[in-house]
Amino acid sequence: MSLTVEAISSIGRLEKLRDEWNSLLSRSPAKHFALTHEWLSTWWRVFGEGHKLRVVTVRRNGELRCAAPLMESKIKLFGFSLKRIGSFNNFYNPVCDFILSADAEQAIQLIWKHLQDNPRAWDFVEVQPFPMPSQSLRELEKIVNRAGFRFGIRELAPSPFADTSGTWDSYLAGKTSSRRKKWKRLEKKAAEKGGASVLGIRGVEQLDHYLAIAFRIEASGWKGRAGTAVIQDPQAHSFYKSFARLAARNGWLSLDFLVLDNEPVAFTYDVVFGGTRYAQKIGYLEKWSSIAPGKLLKKRSIERCFRDGVSRYDFLAPGTPLKLEFATGAERRFRLRIYNRNVKGFILFATNCILNPLFKKLMSVAQCRTPADLWRRMITAFRDNIF
Repeated sequence: MSLTVEAISSIGRLEKLRDEWNSLLSRSPAKHFALTHEWLSTWWRVFGEGHKLRVVTVRRNGELRCAAPLMESKIKLFGFSLKRIGSFNNFYNPVCDFILSADAEQAIQLIWKHLQDNPRAWDFVEVQPFPMPSQSLRELEKIVNRAGFRFGIRELAPSPFADTSGTWDSYLAGKTSSRRKKWKRLEKKAAEKGGASVLGIRGVEQLDHYLAIAFRIEASGWKGRAGTAVIQDPQAHSFYKSFARLAARNGWLSLDFLVLDNEPVAFTYDVVFGGTRYAQKIGYLEKWSSIAPGKLLKKRSIERCFRDGVSRYDFLAPGTPLKLEFATGAERRFRLRIYNRNVKGFILFATNCILNPLFKKLMSVAQCRTPADLWRRMITAFRDNIF
């Protein structure tokens, strides 16, 4: 029987796919907690307002073989109103990919045909960030190139990780002696304060209570002063609380606290899925900054991965000094944009793939820091030479 395509536009229909979706993900090379039905459905309920759901699925004999979590959006760019079909993407979504098992090449061809058959629904398609290696990105690039559509692939900030598949001793041996000594000093300082223990919250019992503690710790520091703490954003607060409940029920949540003098002084909100531990949130009380409690808890979280048989600790992009201190490598990530064969698609392609690179090159040659500096220099040169 031939493959069949369905475009899902209602959250009710998407909800019914939970078991099938996660079963497909378990067989897919693209295993990531941000591709689970729980994460994506939670994201849509919290952030989906103003967008239209367009999740494309492919089946053979009724069995789900491919799922592409996409949505329709209208955005303003360069003064134009543009129609975008793309991934569930904002600051809170660390990765996007198509979920594949068998019939991968045929399934992606059908998804692309679905998009081609609905040209009025989009001026451009944008899927990001693809992790590497990604079979979906590789197949899409070949199919779109054969179809003669303009497209662009841009490398994004990499996602640092620590390889925890070996032993803790071998991991430490890969770090400099000065860094190992630094971590030992932190442990010694904590011991002098009475010793630091780790409190782990895994189930749903009292989860809301401990999430409230974690988010208060985060808001007590620089994020609170900057207005970017989770509890200061109702959508972010709802998102992280809702997903934590689902993750706890599935045994994925790892909410840990570093406790000193009977007080939680730092926390990590992590997700353990598919043999990888993903770092979602971290925070600490600044009054304990002399012992760097966030760093100390991060060290212990990574050490636990070795004990629990977790093969990777993924810090998620972007890289920060804290993440890079513990990382052993970084995963490359990419954005794919496909431009429609209409006027707006051509203008967007010309701007992104021709004019922007040209401006960057001119800025480099002219030693300008910003496009505004370049414009001023060009206007001055024009005035001096013409008038």
